[in-house]
Amino acid sequence: MNRPRAQPPSPIDDILPVPTLDKWLGSPELSFSIWIDHQAPKPSTRIVKMAMWKNFLKWMKGHEHTLASITFENLNSFLKEEKIIKAHRSRYLRMIERVYVLLIDLGLPMRENPGSLALKGRDKTWINDRTVFLEREEKEKIEKVIQERLRMYGGAEKKIEKEGKGRKKQTWLLIRDAAIAAVMLCGGATVGALSSLSVNCTNCTEGRIALPKEGGGTYESVLLPLGDTAITAWKRLRRHRVGIGDQLFPADLKSRGDNEVDTAGMHPSTIFRAVRSVLRDAGITGKRACGATLRNTYAGQLIDLGFDDLAIQEMMGFKEPLSAVRLRTAYLEGSDEESEAIEASIKERYAVA
Repeated sequence: MNRPRAQPPSPIDDILPVPTLDKWLGSPELSFSIWIDHQAPKPSTRIVKMAMWKNFLKWMKGHEHTLASITFENLNSFLKEEKIIKAHRSRYLRMIERVYVLLIDLGLPMRENPGSLALKGRDKTWINDRTVFLEREEKEKIEKVIQERLRMYGGAEKKIEKEGKGRKKQTWLLIRDAAIAAVMLCGGATVGALSSLSVNCTNCTEGRIALPKEGGGTYESVLLPLGDTAITAWKRLRRHRVGIGDQLFPADLKSRGDNEVDTAGMHPSTIFRAVRSVLRDAGITGKRACGATLRNTYAGQLIDLGFDDLAIQEMMGFKEPLSAVRLRTAYLEGSDEESEAIEASIKERYAVA
């Protein structure tokens, strides 16, 4: 088995030698502190690693484990029970793996490194599905599809009157579906919110949208420009063709004498199909072709605009602030800001100064 090599000796060894195996097993927190100092980390990195190690030791003590008894199954349980977000998991496991490289070299009777086994993913029950965001080019393609639908049916009130009955419905659906996708991409609306969204949901002067909360009430989100444009165009068409009603996105046109009115909201499955049709026209298919991708991308736009985690929590309708931290970490993962973002969120999670 190939194992990472233990850290080479440093000049600090003469002052604070690496603790023995007995010291590690008897005083794991102090031993880790001495060991980490041998690596001469940045002060902020040391603080973060000590916080992570203390959290692991606390969990280990609560489950009556010791460094000598830990298995990779235990590590996976730790990650799951502590709800460690994805970007932090690999950091935890690499840190623990390095500790066990040293402990095994010092004589700990373990055949395999539990950190290495967990990193190899022999037990993947703790792995979450990847949070999906649109690439910039993909977002631009979707915006183009929405804009083309709106431009194609500019002045749609007059054009619809000249079209056949089947075509009338198709035109109505195309514009409605474009507006739905825009509210998700530019307002962060959920499927549940869209099915009960009111015609009076927007404040155009302030660029805000009031979205229904699960269980009652509303929360406000920033409505980005394309969303505002799409809703305005849809409202104009809706007023002309559908008439007066409370639902911003009615399920269908229903004939009622000389008037065509529909007061029923859309079923979630209909919303899924509506969003998929817009994404398909933009060339996006498969599992990524869903409302969650648009909603995640909206959160990414908020991050790019400089909104903090508290604002994102409020505008996404999250119950827990950690949800906003997870989204930010997932969005920044792989970027130049990844390390700083992950380090900052770890500090916040463990209340590190």
